Amino acid sequence: MFSAHLVMLLSFHRFRQICYPVRAQISLRNVRYFIIACVAIGLLLSFPQAVLIDIDELQVENNITIRICPITAAHPSKYSIVYSTFNVCLFSIYTIILFVLYSLIARKMYLQRLKRMRPYTQTSERNISNKMTKIAFTIAVVFALSYIPLFLLKVAKHWFNENDLSEVEFESLKIAERFYIINHVANPFIYAVFDNRFRRSVRTLVSFRRRGSHDEKYKIDHSTEQTASTIVL
Repeated sequence: MFSAHLVMLLSFHRFRQICYPVRAQISLRNVRYFIIACVAIGLLLSFPQAVLIDIDELQVENNITIRICPITAAHPSKYSIVYSTFNVCLFSIYTIILFVLYSLIARKMYLQRLKRMRPYTQTSERNISNKMTKIAFTIAVVFALSYIPLFLLKVAKHWFNENDLSEVEFESLKIAERFYIINHVANPFIYAVFDNRFRRSVRTLVSFRRRGSHDEKYKIDHSTEQTASTIVL
């Protein structure tokens, strides 16, 4: 839940930066309060999961019974169904909002390019702004795609019986249920693709070299980036 609200905050920030650049923006001073709010809302919405968690019993060899906490229970309680339905609706709403925000961002950037009367030139500030928009958009897309299989399975769970599935189908089902884990590990790879400074810092870290001459360049890049974007999530 926390990551979902963090993605929404990041996307809304990019929307304000691109579509309403002269209006008040999220500053470094108050961004911590927005993050704290995301944590609080995430904990509040995740708390029912700890109370409504379902436990399934499975019979294995040698007359042994095991208990597991499945992601999608075979026989969920009515309260679990209500909670799952709420999560599916919330995810659908967030996905629609993200689609609308980035559609407006793409339209605004396209119109800005059409209105330019001089040849298009890339400034350092514009490069950083475009890079941050690409990063935010990619994070939002990965978030939406990684959770779609889980919520589809929650909706379609009563349409099939797991006992009737073949071994390959059953294992594929369990992989699909845990596809959302990609959302929690993808960010470093996304930053590595779009951010040269991130890649340079990682190379310095894994090579155990001292920053040395890179420090001054880092300070210049960092100060320039702060002028273009006041939040990095």
